Amino acid sequence: MAWRRGPAWIADAISAIEATGDAIVVGLVEAGPSTNRTTGLGRAFLRAYGWLDARVFGRPDDPTRIVDITAPTRPEEPDVVIRFDGAHGSVSRWPAPALGVWTLAHGMGLPTSVRIDPLDVAPGGPEMLLSRPFTISQIVACTGADQRAIGQVVSRVDPLSLRRGTRGHLRKLPGLVARTVTTVRAGGGLPDPIVERAIDAAANDRARLGSTEIAWNLVRILLGFVYRLVKRKIAPTRWVVAVSRDHDDPRGVGGTSFRFLDSPGDREWADPFPLRTPGADYLFIEEYVFADHRGHLSVVELDDSPRGWRSVDSILALPTHLSYPFVFEWLGAWYMLPEQGATGGSQLYIADEFPRAWRWHSTALDRPVADATIVEIEGRWWMFSAIAVSGGSAADEMHLFHAETPLGPWTAHARNPVVSDVRTARAAGRIFERDGAWYRVAQDGAIEYGHSIALVRIDRLDLDGYRETVVDKILPDWATGLLGTHTLNRVDGLTAIDGSRARRRSIR
Repeated sequence: MAWRRGPAWIADAISAIEATGDAIVVGLVEAGPSTNRTTGLGRAFLRAYGWLDARVFGRPDDPTRIVDITAPTRPEEPDVVIRFDGAHGSVSRWPAPALGVWTLAHGMGLPTSVRIDPLDVAPGGPEMLLSRPFTISQIVACTGADQRAIGQVVSRVDPLSLRRGTRGHLRKLPGLVARTVTTVRAGGGLPDPIVERAIDAAANDRARLGSTEIAWNLVRILLGFVYRLVKRKIAPTRWVVAVSRDHDDPRGVGGTSFRFLDSPGDREWADPFPLRTPGADYLFIEEYVFADHRGHLSVVELDDSPRGWRSVDSILALPTHLSYPFVFEWLGAWYMLPEQGATGGSQLYIADEFPRAWRWHSTALDRPVADATIVEIEGRWWMFSAIAVSGGSAADEMHLFHAETPLGPWTAHARNPVVSDVRTARAAGRIFERDGAWYRVAQDGAIEYGHSIALVRIDRLDLDGYRETVVDKILPDWATGLLGTHTLNRVDGLTAIDGSRARRRSIR
């Protein structure tokens, strides 16, 4: 018997809960009438925009499509009650579940006046209309007087399309609910609360979402669509690489110690990984040839000439795109684990003649991952990698794997994905140790892909859990004219960083 008709992502979330097993009993609350629904002209504008958005960016499997939601068995004494209506507080039918009442709440950080019922406008809608770069959904647990966020996902908001922008976010919500249930079941109680960061309270106080604001913002979105089409034609971006031999602090990039490498005009360089040897300094890079529309991997031998390099040699090229040439040494041999998601797996290569001759060694993982980064910490090898949920972005969720050696076999972490946050999930370079603490360099893709870098301190890393804290940001302001920056690496005093800037050309 149908429980009600509603968005497909809610049906998927219920199925995910049931798939966790019967060790925890769950009651579900049907969404009641909303008190936050947009009315009048604002609702008419949103309906018109939704009609256009669905025809341009809609997909048959869109998680916002309306389906019949089947009611699971409703126990008389559930361990936890989960609300999908966005409301907080107790439920009269189940006054005191052992693990409380959980609310799947959206638009965290937005004022109540602009929170739209998720059954009316999908999560991310208010943020898109207010030009906010990301949207947050949390599971908020209420047990008596205690109210805490025990799980969350953070995704980028597409500035042009609500459907395209929130499709991946909505597809992550069933997994969020399921793994939160599993975590609570395994721990025997609610976990420590999440402390959300980077919420601009002052901006929230000024935010409004009345009919006039909705109309103006929808006009802005349509104009933005045209602007981006023109901009992409006139001034596409180009990635550039800068190096320094005098830089020591990973936070204070820029300044006169960094010099840009003069790459050939028909290609761009990105994802720099420096290495120093007794005879030369090298930079492993992604080399993207504009005419080929794909990248291959090359090694640059650096020097002190005006262009900054002596030679460039291609070391790995495939029919598909290659990037992020993560190079490491182990037991006297050199290995490389590049990103090559289009091949369907993560392949490891070994150098026959370092640094220019490489051959395939083994399959590290039989699934595609983005920017896999390996490090040995306290005798165990860890692989940090970004993996996209179906229909989502590879920048959104970080999965951990561990092994006895960097050659594997790799075992997935019990709490994967350990991070579901577009601001930190995807790696931006090697993990390093400083003053007894381990740090990883992460991409912050909330505004757009490749916009900035987050420096993240690893607070917990073991077989049962993971926790991290953002300690600093590197914005694309360390050199004039930059639009983004997304890779930073340092080894033995040699630092390399990349950035993007406009590559002007005329309309043809």
